Amino acid sequence: MKQGVQLSSEYQVPSRIGLGKALEMFEEALTILDAHCGEAEGQSSLPSEPLPNMLERCEEALRNSKNSAPQARILCAFPGLPHLSSAWWQGRVGGVTCVGVGECLPGKSARHGLSGGARSRLALGGIEELQQELGRVGRSLLLTVTADDPELPLVPKRRAVLLVCHPIASYQACLAAGEDLNFDNFCEGLNHFLTRHQDLPLLRSEDIGSDGEGLRDLCTPLHFTPARYAVQDDGFIPDKEQRTFDCSDFLNVPAYRELCEKLGYPPERAYLLHRDGGGLSLQKQPSPEDGRALGLVSSFMERATALFDALAPQGAQQPDTTQVLQKLDACLGGDEQDFLERLDETADGLGPQTASLLLLAAAAHYYNKKQPLHGMSFVAEALHRIPLHARWLRVLAASLLLELNRKNEALTTLLEDAILPSAPFGAGKDVLKAYLGSLGSEQKAGEHGHALLLDYLHRTPPLRSNRKRVLIEIGTTREVVPGQGSTEKLASFCAEYGVDFITVDMDERNTRMARRMFRRHGYTFQAVTAKGEDFLAQYEGSIDYVFLDAYDFDHGNHSEIRQGRYEKFLGARIDELQCHKMHLDCAETLVSKLTPDGVICFDDTWLDENEKWTAKGTTAMPYLLDNGFEVVSAGNRAALLRRHSEISR
Repeated sequence: MKQGVQLSSEYQVPSRIGLGKALEMFEEALTILDAHCGEAEGQSSLPSEPLPNMLERCEEALRNSKNSAPQARILCAFPGLPHLSSAWWQGRVGGVTCVGVGECLPGKSARHGLSGGARSRLALGGIEELQQELGRVGRSLLLTVTADDPELPLVPKRRAVLLVCHPIASYQACLAAGEDLNFDNFCEGLNHFLTRHQDLPLLRSEDIGSDGEGLRDLCTPLHFTPARYAVQDDGFIPDKEQRTFDCSDFLNVPAYRELCEKLGYPPERAYLLHRDGGGLSLQKQPSPEDGRALGLVSSFMERATALFDALAPQGAQQPDTTQVLQKLDACLGGDEQDFLERLDETADGLGPQTASLLLLAAAAHYYNKKQPLHGMSFVAEALHRIPLHARWLRVLAASLLLELNRKNEALTTLLEDAILPSAPFGAGKDVLKAYLGSLGSEQKAGEHGHALLLDYLHRTPPLRSNRKRVLIEIGTTREVVPGQGSTEKLASFCAEYGVDFITVDMDERNTRMARRMFRRHGYTFQAVTAKGEDFLAQYEGSIDYVFLDAYDFDHGNHSEIRQGRYEKFLGARIDELQCHKMHLDCAETLVSKLTPDGVICFDDTWLDENEKWTAKGTTAMPYLLDNGFEVVSAGNRAALLRRHSEISR
C-alpha cells in the first residue's frame, strides 16, 4: 500500500496544507464573514475585491506542504483484540503508541452539537499534533478504530488494515472486560463496521503471530518494519489449553450467521480469547486436518449444489462438494507462494467436472478476500476445463463473473451454450456469434499495451523476408483476466501471419500454462522459463518485435500470491529499483540486437505530470530515446518505439 490516509473529498485541502494551519485560516475566514454579513437575509457588506492576504497565505501554506505532518496509520479491529494495545507491539515493531481515534476527539464537541465535519476537523488537528509530539521522542502513532468509536468522516484508504476474529471471541472478550452487551446489537454493529471499512485489506487475527510471514502481513499495509528479532512467544495458547466455545445458542441470530459467512468462520464453534500477563491473546484455529474450513466459500457451495439439481442432466453424478472444500483447504493451508502449484497438482488429479468446481471455488474464495484479479483468473481457467455437457458449471461460472462485475464475460459464458455444435439454434447461430464478437470488441479499449503492438502490426504487417520473423514476449500472462491475456493474443497473431513466437517468464507456472494454451490451439511456439534480461542477452537469433511486460513496478497493491512468486523465483518481494534495472538491462541488449525495422512495445509505462517516463520504463525509456529510438505511438499506459530511420516508412 502507498502511504497516507485519504479524507473524504470535502476535506482534501486541509489534508495537504497542514491541519493546524488550515484550522487557523478557516477561523479567520469565519471571523471576516461574521464582520461583513448582516442578520437580515441577503444583507452583506463583503468587499467587491478578493482578499489578497488570505490567498497569499493559502499559497504559502501549499508551498510548505512538504513540511506537514506524516499521515496517520490506522488499525481497524474487532473489540477485544490484543493488537489494539501498545503492549502487543512491543518487541514486534519498535516505538509504536496505540491511541483510539475517539481519544483524539475533544469530549465537549459532541455535546455542543457540532456537525460531523467540524468534529472531524478538531479530531484531525489533534492527530497531527499528537504525531508531531510522538515523532519528537522517536515513536510512531497507530490510530485504533473499533465498532464502538464515533463515525467520523475519516476514510482510511492507505496505511490502514482491518483486523478481525471470530465474532464470539470478540463478544466474550468484551463481556470479560465488564461490558454489558446485547449480542444481537453487538453483531449488527460489527456488520456495520465491516461495511464501513470494506475497502481495507482484511486479516484474521489468529494468523498474526511473531513469525515473519504473519507479522509482515500486518505490518506491510501499515508501513511498519517488523523488528529483526521479534518476540518468540506469539501469545497463542498451546493446543492442549484451547478453550472451545459451543455457539449453538447463537445460531438463530441472523446478524451473527451473516458475520460468520462474511469472514469464513464456522458459526457452530469458536476458539476464545484469554487473559494472560500480557493482556488478551487469541488462540490459533485448528489446521484444516482438524476440521476448520479455510475457504470462504460456504454460500458458493450451496449455490453449486442448487444449480446442479436444477440443470445437470438426469443421472449425472454430482461432485462431492465436501471433498472439493477439503481439497481447497489443503491447497490454502501452506505457504502462499506455493499455493498455485498445490492447486494445479490437485486439479490435474481430478476429473474435469470436479477440477472445474475446485477452480471456481478458489475463484469464490479470492473474490471474498477482495482479490478479484485472482478470482477472474481462476474462473477463466475453469472455463477451459468444463465439459460440454456440464451446463450447470458454466452457469455457476457466469454467476461468479457477475459478482466480479464482468457482465459481458458472464453474458458470453451463458450464451456460448447456444453456439455449441449440439445446440439446435438454427440460422440465428451466426447472428449470435457476431453479437458475441461485438462484446469482445467492447473490451479492447481497456486492454493493456499488447493492444498497441497488435494494432501497429495489423496496420504494418511483417515484410517478406528470407527468414521467419520473430516476436519475443518478456513476461508471460499470469492471470487470465479481461484487458490482459497478452500471450494468447500475440500467439494468435503470429500463427495468422507466420511469425515465430517465444514467450519468456521467470515463473515456471506461467510458462507451463502457456504451453498448455499452445497445445489447446495447436501452436508450435516456445514458452521459456528464464529471467527476461538473461534470455535476451543470450539469444543469438534475430529479434524483430519485442513486448516488454515483465518485472512489476511497486504500486502498493500486489497480492500476497504475486509477492510470494517473486520471493520464490527471485528471492525477494517486488522492488522498484530492481524493476527499473531489469527493464534497462533488456533495453541495452535490444539496442544492439533488434533488427533495423524492428519495434519494441513497452507496457506499464507513461509520462507523469513532469513529462518524465515512469513505472516500468523509468530508466529504460530515456535510454532507448537517447540511443536511436523514437516513440511511434503511446496509449493504454504503454509506448511503441522504432529506430529513427524507420519512423517515416
